Amino acid sequence: MLSTSRPPERLIAAIPPMVQSFFNAEGESVIGEDYVEFTVTACRFVELLSRVDAAELGPIFCKVDKVYFAQPEVPVKLKRKSSLATGGACCDFRFERSG
Repeated sequence: MLSTSRPPERLIAAIPPMVQSFFNAEGESVIGEDYVEFTVTACRFVELLSRVDAAELGPIFCKVDKVYFAQPEVPVKLKRKSSLATGGACCDFRFERSG
């Protein structure tokens, strides 16, 4: 279960180092005062699923993100308009502090 004792500011601050260590994605990040944006331009999951003729599984990863960040106890919210797995030009993650 997610610990809610960690302040949202610390969660926001923790995102950039995590983004830099993603083994499965390439992209760029922008850090704002109350948000972090991560634009993924290459995703190893999408590439792998395409190679093994299972691209239809890719959007499942995207749905898991939406489900997780929609939980009321998660103090950081995800906004994403497109994803590589669903045919978008990029995955445009935007993480914002809740509330």
